[in-house]
Formats: sequence, C-alpha cells, structure tokens
Amino acid sequence: MQSITSRAALVAWRITFLAAAVWTMLGALPGLLDAAGTFERFYGVAAESERLLDIYRGAWGQSLLFAIGYLLAAIDPVRHAAILVLGVIGKAVYAFGLAQAIVAGEVTSPVATAAVIGDTIFAIAFAVFVVASGALGSLFKPEHAR
Repeated sequence: MQSITSRAALVAWRITFLAAAVWTMLGALPGLLDAAGTFERFYGVAAESERLLDIYRGAWGQSLLFAIGYLLAAIDPVRHAAILVLGVIGKAVYAFGLAQAIVAGEVTSPVATAAVIGDTIFAIAFAVFVVASGALGSLFKPEHAR
C-alpha cells in the first residue's frame, strides 16, 4: 500500500486542499460582496437588520481566511497541518449546526444542503490526512515550530 505522504498521494491531497479552498471561496466571496442577497438565498428570508448583515459578512470574511489557509495547505500539507486541524473543527461544527437547522425546518434552501454535504466531505478528508500522515503528532513536537 502506498504511503499517504508519497509523492503521488501528496499530489492528490494538494488537489483536495485546493478544491477545499475553491469551495470555501465560492461561499465567502458572494457573502462578502452581496451579504444581503447571499443571506436571502441561503436562508430564504431577508436579514432583519444591518447589524445581522455585518455579522454575516464577518463570518464570510473568516471563511475567506480559511480558504487562504487551505491554499497554504495545498502547497505543503504536512507543514500546514494545523490549518487543516482548524478546518476539521470549523467545517464539522458548521455542517452539524446547519444540518440541525435543516432537520428542524428552519433552513430549507438547496444551497444550505449542499454546504452541509461539501463541508462534511472536506472535514472528513482533512481528518483522514492529518491522522494518517502523522501530521497531528508532529504539531506537538518542538521542531514543528521552526
């Protein structure tokens, strides 16, 4: 069996992390550029206030930062494994919360369903890479800080 960090495997992982960056930017950029429209398409209702839109826009700004992080991971996945650990947590928590809202009937858009599916897939992929590559253990070694 081929190692998860072999040359061929790393190419596949880099493509995965590049895809995650593009996926995340597909949400972040519209959310930043047209927060009101994106909010309405996503939740099926208009935002109640400008303050809510500011918070929503800020969340998409954070997503854009994660997308940039996934681009860094695509360049050197083992070195940037900490970004992927944060990505596992962020994508899993977001997908779980959004899935709960969908099940409760609070959110009904197909875009939200796609977000749950996509973020779940990427959270699992990131977790597999971090654990199988041994990068998780290396995060706690002093030489990783260099």
